[in-house]
Amino acid sequence: MAQLTLNKGKAAIGHTKVVKISSSVLAQRIQQFSLTLIGRLMNPAVQRMESLIANLPKIWKLEAKVLGADLGQDTFQFNFEEEADLQEVLLNGPYHCDGWMISLVRWEPIVSDSYPLATSFWVKVGGIPMHLWELATLEAIGKKVGRIKELDEDTGSICVTVNGFNPLLFHLVVPFDTGDEVVVSIEYEKLSGYCKHCFRLTHDVLVCLVLKNAQASRGMVKLADKRGVQRQQGVVIQGSAQHDGGWEKPRKHVKRALDFQPE
Repeated sequence: MAQLTLNKGKAAIGHTKVVKISSSVLAQRIQQFSLTLIGRLMNPAVQRMESLIANLPKIWKLEAKVLGADLGQDTFQFNFEEEADLQEVLLNGPYHCDGWMISLVRWEPIVSDSYPLATSFWVKVGGIPMHLWELATLEAIGKKVGRIKELDEDTGSICVTVNGFNPLLFHLVVPFDTGDEVVVSIEYEKLSGYCKHCFRLTHDVLVCLVLKNAQASRGMVKLADKRGVQRQQGVVIQGSAQHDGGWEKPRKHVKRALDFQPE
């Protein structure tokens, strides 16, 4: 089944015709996708769409009740027969394919090249002293990590939805009214595959552009420093040759000028 595409803005196209769709037809199409999940490969360079489409229904034990389709541009959809099955799949997320995360959300009529991008994790917060443990602290931490969906104060666990294109947070500095500051750790449940340098879900550290750009910048600085040292050394060496003991040996044309005798 093809994915519905809606454009709420004005398309930047040259000479073309405008096609109008009635609101009743649009509402019918939206209703048609009421039991659809839409997803995205977070690291398509190594993830296989065919494998995901074939294996996710098996993991869900819904082979005969779910139909998947490749939408192109690293996105996919799954159509369900029952609301209960769809809800259970979302409840048991997040999911990964070929060792890397996927985004999987309930379909909405959104038009964006980056849609979908949301991934939900249960995260566990560690490092908060017992006398500073309170609901407000967990809520403040959760809001820094992502959008809070659910919170368990007893275990210090928070279900958050994060932007899959942004870096994950693994540590946070939390100041308290007492004047104390505590560094807390964030542990993501079912996290599989992320860059160990920039902490994004979209690539491995071996191909991290942030790291490569940082290394290139450091290389340029080192090269500039090396050239600067070489220039300084050249000046010192040249000065030593020209000012041996405070005396500069006259060059040939200088000596002729000094030896000139007027007639």
